Amino acid sequence: ATAAAAAEAGFRPCLRCRPETAPDYPITDALSPVVIQGLQQIAEGILDEHGVDELATRLHISSRQLRRLFVDELGAPPVAIAQTRRLLFAKQLIDETQLSMTDVAYSAGYSSLRRFNTAIYQTYGRTPSALRGSRYNRKYQRPDDWVQLRLYYRPPYHWRSMLRFLQQRAIPGVEVVDGLIYRRLHRFADRQGIVEVEAMPNEAYLLVRVEPALARNLLPITERVKQLFDLRADPMSIANHFADDEVLGRLVHGYPGVRVPGAWDGFETAVRLILGQQISVKAATTLAGKLVAAYGEPIGDPDQPNTVRPNTVQPNIGGALTHHFPTPQVLADADLAALGMTKRTAQTIQRFSRALCDGSLTLQRAPSLEETLDQLTALPGIGAWTANCIAMRVMGEV
Repeated sequence: ATAAAAAEAGFRPCLRCRPETAPDYPITDALSPVVIQGLQQIAEGILDEHGVDELATRLHISSRQLRRLFVDELGAPPVAIAQTRRLLFAKQLIDETQLSMTDVAYSAGYSSLRRFNTAIYQTYGRTPSALRGSRYNRKYQRPDDWVQLRLYYRPPYHWRSMLRFLQQRAIPGVEVVDGLIYRRLHRFADRQGIVEVEAMPNEAYLLVRVEPALARNLLPITERVKQLFDLRADPMSIANHFADDEVLGRLVHGYPGVRVPGAWDGFETAVRLILGQQISVKAATTLAGKLVAAYGEPIGDPDQPNTVRPNTVQPNIGGALTHHFPTPQVLADADLAALGMTKRTAQTIQRFSRALCDGSLTLQRAPSLEETLDQLTALPGIGAWTANCIAMRVMGEV
């Protein structure tokens, strides 16, 4: 059962239990490929700007059939799934932040303050301000003006193995790992800032901290955190499934709560994987740093989007955050071989970038893993290993 299904049945979210903080519904093979793709696109915000017809068109299915599949498998149609997602996230922002109600509304994906006020009142029987009242807890917030949220997961979580993996592959200038903290740059339209993720010892949640410039982009940011850190996983079910496997059984037993690293940005991760073909992790990381330094966009003052601020080492994190990762449009015709990579790798990145630019390739899941792999390996230079890694980390294929 899903929260949206409960809402469709007439139930109201409990103020004491706070269902908005519960881990997301796990996306498993028990769901049809169309529903999985639909959920991924809803999480990316497609229904915040478009209708169900557009979602159905992108999934190559009729709107009626899409609604039927969602109701059969999730207990609620796509619109209800999106509405519940917005509502519960808004409720969390009301409880855990000091954001103005206008910022809460737009951060949660509402198109207007009026729609937000109506949705909250119809669900909880009180206004957003009355709902916040004494429920706001200052312990959730930093002493500065950064916004801080908790994202819960199903324990256990082998946090050190995840961070070790990300640290070894962190792209210089874009992201950095130090101790138990992951920090990176993020850009949304003309706004940019820093996002920080930290595990809390003995707690089943991650702390996400976001610079004020990104306050109205919190929902897509939290979705990226969930994807990168695999927060939707059900580790107990995974452990039970592989318990009798000679290889994977030992792995899940020795590393309880081990997760599959995802992607913050699909293009960024795919290029990093292409760079890693047939060379060491360290060498690929060095090349990624050169690529970013040569073609990435230097960060600017978040309050003045058209300015460039000096490269700085961020406090309590060992490394400089200096550039945003280059876009497909930039890399499509870039002279990448001059950076020290092989001509074949440079051409592969260029072809991959051009395919994304002209729409002949997308980073969305195909109806089957085989189709996804066929689409990726159709590009010269992308072999089975790289295609499988892109499918797993970027598209969520497991």
